[in-house]
Amino acid sequence: MLAEESSYNNVPLFLLMAASTSIERAYDLSNVLAWFQLYIGQDENFVMYLVDRAYSCCYKTLILTVDVPILSKRARDDRNGFDVPFKMSFKNFIDFATHPHWSLKTLYNGSPPHMTSPTSQFANKCAIG
Repeated sequence: MLAEESSYNNVPLFLLMAASTSIERAYDLSNVLAWFQLYIGQDENFVMYLVDRAYSCCYKTLILTVDVPILSKRARDDRNGFDVPFKMSFKNFIDFATHPHWSLKTLYNGSPPHMTSPTSQFANKCAIG
């Protein structure tokens, strides 16, 4: 939907690495007007794999995002009891107990997939290009 709107309005689609749509599918939907955003600081082979895929689809713009090498302190994480590494607290226990669907799904399937997993692992070839 966003890709179609960006194409209709002649505005580039800004595809994040964390997108739920593959690099190739987003490019096709954008009517070849898409930019690909890449986080630096991940595994070099993985990053180059994504760059190669974007290049093979004819993305013309690559946007590099660079983060600081340490985690930032976020007030909402403090309020919610989130910490790295994760430590179980009474507040977390209550949160898990009040969200049984999510908790059981996460226990069964493991932690949520790494960012870009849908974007990178199960892609189709570009239809355009």
